[in-house]
Amino acid sequence: MENIRLGTVWCEPSKTAGKFVWRMRYKNLSSLNYEKVSVTLTSNSKRAETQAKKILLDKIKKRLQTQKTKFQIEKEKQESILFSEMCDYWFADQAVRVKRSTSHSRSRVLNKLKKDFNGVVLQEITPLAVQNYFNGMSYTRKTISTYYSIFRQVISFAYRMDYLKYDILKKIKINLPALRIEDIEIEKKKNFSFEEFNKVLSLMTSPNVKRTALMLEFIFLTGLRYGEFASLTYEDYFVTDNGNYVDVNSTLDYQNGGVSMKLHSTPKTVTGNRRIFLSNRAIEIIDFFYEDNKRLNENSPRFNEYGYIFPSLTGNPKGWTSLDRAFENFGKRTGLDKKFCVHSLRHSHITILTELGVSQIAIMERVGHRDPKITTSIYTHVTKKMSDVAVEKLNEIDTL
Repeated sequence: MENIRLGTVWCEPSKTAGKFVWRMRYKNLSSLNYEKVSVTLTSNSKRAETQAKKILLDKIKKRLQTQKTKFQIEKEKQESILFSEMCDYWFADQAVRVKRSTSHSRSRVLNKLKKDFNGVVLQEITPLAVQNYFNGMSYTRKTISTYYSIFRQVISFAYRMDYLKYDILKKIKINLPALRIEDIEIEKKKNFSFEEFNKVLSLMTSPNVKRTALMLEFIFLTGLRYGEFASLTYEDYFVTDNGNYVDVNSTLDYQNGGVSMKLHSTPKTVTGNRRIFLSNRAIEIIDFFYEDNKRLNENSPRFNEYGYIFPSLTGNPKGWTSLDRAFENFGKRTGLDKKFCVHSLRHSHITILTELGVSQIAIMERVGHRDPKITTSIYTHVTKKMSDVAVEKLNEIDTL
């Protein structure tokens, strides 16, 4: 019996008169647990001990056979599990450690992977099949990297949980498409200069869009993510001798039930908790909303005061789609060839700070980045102003 290590055998008086309970302890080398079996006999003699050992060993053999069957069933289940099932296991495991908004975005990627690998047994996935799958994707570099990141996490989880005999990821190297001029141009379209952004604002002068225009301007001046902006309350605004600032300590979780649920969660990253000191114009915008929100609370039956600095006309946080739609509609009227979305205002803020010569570490702290690569390689692009400054600097150099 190579699967066990026998221990001691002992006898105890039974609760029933004239009977004795014989017990044996053993270590199950498959489960690494100490277990016991017992049998009741009418004697505690040496002869009875020999009989008890025989019976107890038979019991252990039967128990191990049953356990072996269970282990075999689990092993067969591991060998036949589908990739889509492993995706569900991984998703449930990671969901307890990440924000709901993160799980929501990951689920969209995961659903495509499950669809493309539908019916495929996990252990039958080969490195070549994975290589060909990702090489055949006709997406941007960023999108392919996102899909592969989720795929890699699922496979790593499966390997750690012993559903895979070896780590196939070691043999895979994804070949991302070369960065094209068009890709660079697309990134540039996410940046607005002061002049370009003011062209949009100049069209948003009617009273019914003034609040929306000022909200867009505040995001442009602070570089806030939408969720951070929408969650700001008057308790987050501070007036000090050293300058006025907003304390970014939460983000609006609008993907689970909408803005009317008013669900707040922690910022996107640890560095997302930060103070953003405000320019004079940003302070003027907050002052406007303080007075206008008070006016709405006194005169509009639709408005409910929930304490938000930038609410809609109902008092709920201003919706993402409403801001996005307004920016796009008025932006297109300018004739500018730009990507009109709220998040592009954050891109623009970072680029403008770079143009102004603000240090990278100060920019990272202001916008809540923890990785300098994000600030430098994704958001910061060479603008016309940067090129002009470079030429001016070169002109200052004396040449022979």
